[in-house]
Amino acid sequence: MIEILRTNDVVLLSALEVELTVNRIDTVILDDCSSTALGCTGLVARRLMVHADQEQQARRVCSDFMKVHG
Repeated sequence: MIEILRTNDVVLLSALEVELTVNRIDTVILDDCSSTALGCTGLVARRLMVHADQEQQARRVCSDFMKVHG
């Protein structure tokens, strides 16, 4: 698995997860429970992960998304 994004912005994370899924890229969110357990301290950011063989496509999709919505 390759990290595509590390953030505490749950709205951005959710939007990118949907965008990647629409483009048939499998995603996994790591550290969701740890981040939630620690509340708004911001100590543990959530990580958006994709399979290594989908990394380039995922980065392109995220880049295109951020150009329009970022």
